[in-house]
Amino acid sequence: MKKLFKRLCVTVLSFLMVVSSTTLPAFGEDINYNEKNDIANSFRYSNGQVKERGSANYVARASVNSGWPDDPKAICKGIDVSYHNGTIDWKKVKQSEVEYAIIRCGYGTNDKNQDDKKWEENVKGCIDNNIPYGVYLYSYADTVEKASSEADHAIRLLQGKKFKYPVYYDLEEEAIRKKLSKTEIANIAKTFCNKLSAKGYTVGIYANKDWFTNYLTDSCFNNWTKWVAQYNTVCNYQGKYDMWQCSCTGKIPGISTNVDLNYSYSPFENSNDGTTTEYSDGLNEIQGELYYFENNRINTSYNGLATYKGDTYLVTRGMVNKTQSGLVQSGSNWYMLTNGKLNKDFTDLYYYNNNWYYIVNGVLDWTFNGVVTYNNNLYYVEGSTISWTYNNVAEYKGTKYYFYKSQVDYGFNDLFYTGNTWYYIKDGKVDTSYNDLYYYNNTWYYIENGTITWKYTNLVKYNGAMYYVDRSMVRWDYKGLVEKDGTLYYVSNSMVDYQYKGLYEYNNKYYYVENGQVNKNYNGICKYNSKNYYVTNGVVDPQYTGVVESGKDLLYVKKGVVDEGYTQLTYYKNTWYYFEKGSVNWDYSNPIYYNNAWYYVDHGYINWKFTDLVLYNGTWYYVVNGIIDFDYTGLVYHAGGWFYVSKGKVDWNHSGLIYYNNQWYYIDHGYINWNYSNPIYYNNAWFYIDHGYINWNFTDLIIYNGTWYYVVNGIIDFKYTGLVYHAGEWYYVSKGKVDWNHSGLIYYNKEWFYIDRGRINWDYCNLTYYNKTWYYVNHGKIYWDYSNLVLYNGTWYYVKNGQIDWNFTDLVLYEGTWYYVKKATIDYSYKGLVYHCGGYYYVENGKINWGYNGYAQVNNKGPQYKVVNGQRV
Repeated sequence: MKKLFKRLCVTVLSFLMVVSSTTLPAFGEDINYNEKNDIANSFRYSNGQVKERGSANYVARASVNSGWPDDPKAICKGIDVSYHNGTIDWKKVKQSEVEYAIIRCGYGTNDKNQDDKKWEENVKGCIDNNIPYGVYLYSYADTVEKASSEADHAIRLLQGKKFKYPVYYDLEEEAIRKKLSKTEIANIAKTFCNKLSAKGYTVGIYANKDWFTNYLTDSCFNNWTKWVAQYNTVCNYQGKYDMWQCSCTGKIPGISTNVDLNYSYSPFENSNDGTTTEYSDGLNEIQGELYYFENNRINTSYNGLATYKGDTYLVTRGMVNKTQSGLVQSGSNWYMLTNGKLNKDFTDLYYYNNNWYYIVNGVLDWTFNGVVTYNNNLYYVEGSTISWTYNNVAEYKGTKYYFYKSQVDYGFNDLFYTGNTWYYIKDGKVDTSYNDLYYYNNTWYYIENGTITWKYTNLVKYNGAMYYVDRSMVRWDYKGLVEKDGTLYYVSNSMVDYQYKGLYEYNNKYYYVENGQVNKNYNGICKYNSKNYYVTNGVVDPQYTGVVESGKDLLYVKKGVVDEGYTQLTYYKNTWYYFEKGSVNWDYSNPIYYNNAWYYVDHGYINWKFTDLVLYNGTWYYVVNGIIDFDYTGLVYHAGGWFYVSKGKVDWNHSGLIYYNNQWYYIDHGYINWNYSNPIYYNNAWFYIDHGYINWNFTDLIIYNGTWYYVVNGIIDFKYTGLVYHAGEWYYVSKGKVDWNHSGLIYYNKEWFYIDRGRINWDYCNLTYYNKTWYYVNHGKIYWDYSNLVLYNGTWYYVKNGQIDWNFTDLVLYEGTWYYVKKATIDYSYKGLVYHCGGYYYVENGKINWGYNGYAQVNNKGPQYKVVNGQRV
């Protein structure tokens, strides 16, 4: 096949060859002549020369060689060559984008002179460089006989060769089209193709789009794979084809001339070595890829779904593209793919090209309109897409939702009109549980199960009030009684008037209205036109006379009306009540004189259980079992205090002791003074009152009028003289009173204590003189175990066994120092030796001088003795 011509180039006419012999026919007039001399005339050739068609540099297919237009459906790129392309460096071709080659084996009938001069060389170049190849033979056949010979021509050249791609029958010679009908050219093709197919070869037809569309239209051409020539950025041939010749002006390394460029859409897995693999219709797997077969060949025109081993795949131009994942378009349909396989488990929204689409079982259903859920949100889909303009109510799983801009507005809480129905929306959905009033645009509407029905007429309770609804609206103009569920309600301005309490006329009767309704259980009094009427079971009873209960009140009724002039005690249900102006005065608590006795009325009635003091007209009376007891004289307990009663009345003038319940109490102006704690003189004795009564268990000191007295068992003991313990200290009591003038020693409990102005001075540590003897007091008492020096009034005295020993003369050790004591006092005047415990010591200034070294006498007489370190040696 000649070099591919450039895409969209202007056709340039070739010059006719000058032939000197006038016996030769004109070019194109004799098919046989043209065949023998390889002078092709077609859409690509003029008298054997390639028509110039311009550049085939398709920018959209940018790479090392930019000759192929962009076509994502293509499987691989290829070229087709013949001897017209000269000697080819197949090694360089291998290094280019070329993935296969279609090689011309020859042209015309079976004549070795018509073999392509580069056939064997080109085959070897492909084999040596591992480039898959196919074959084509250019046809000049105008009879079936020639077609059969052309088949033999191809068979001869193909013997012993293995190649991947089909054997193509090149039908493009213009003289053939002018000479033969569509049926005749079909028979030509059948002859060639059937003969090759019988040898086990895959056979195809090469022609341009015009031939396939308008000339090669017999159905037999659908039996063979098609190789369509159309120099364009796309191939828009409508039939099935497996290869597209897209350019004739490609530039490929290793080829010096322009070359035809091709796309393959089929893997062509049948090896063309005379054997044939049978493929079932539908998808078949070849080297890990899936292809769609019909009649044992890949149907490259098939686009749609097909199943393979239980899975569904999207087929595009006869092949499953396993690199496709996500939403993929095929014709007018869109599919959700995972590696080319239809994801039937996918039913959800999917974001694609700035739009959300709803996929059902892996397929985009353009007819779908409804609610879908995505990421826990609900969206309204129209025509399987989210328009973001949908504002209406839609139902999902039995619940109606309000959608704003195609998604549920969970913040919406209001009425919404869909065009024919009003819905009550709460938190974004129709609240079918809502049966109540709702305020909207200055009007109250009654909602039934989430919608306005315009039929409801009755009372409705809302926020503690009852409204009269007329045809689903509160109209504010109704007044009267309305019956609902057996109850009569009083309605004013379309509302049950809960404030109204009184009588209301209905059907010539007066009913008692309370809390907005006729209270049939009411039995009591109701004021109407300045009078109080007695109501029985909610209706006025004009026949009744007597006491009636009205709530907590008791009223006296005469012929149905309360008698407001009635005041006296009245007996009712075993109780005497005090009526005042027609009703019991529950606030009245006072004595009442009745039948020569005074009775105590306690909050409106005689309380026979009442026993207590009561104040009446400035006097306190003692009531016993509801009657004042004028015979009683004694103590009475009242309001936390005890009062002295004399002949039924409290005697505020009485003060003194009163004997009551085995106890003596102190009455201070008519009542026990519990705060009083002092002596009281009674019957020639002083008794100690402890918080209002004589405390016989009390023994202690008490102060009274500035003097401390000693109380023993509740009576001041004026006979006692001695020590008394009080409040942590010991006091000296003389004839029942603390003697603050007394200071000295006191003998108590076998101990001598030092009294300092009426109490033991525990801080006193010194000498004290008693009965011509000086005693040593240590912390308030004589310290009999003490024998040592004591400093008193600037003089040191020697105490022995608690008292000064005036006969004592000797050395005494005191606080680390030896002192010289002479007749109980330290002798500071003596200087000399002193005998002590078998030795003599030198004394000077009242103490041993241990630093003295010299001589000294005893008592300043006799011999001089040597003294070393204060001691005689």
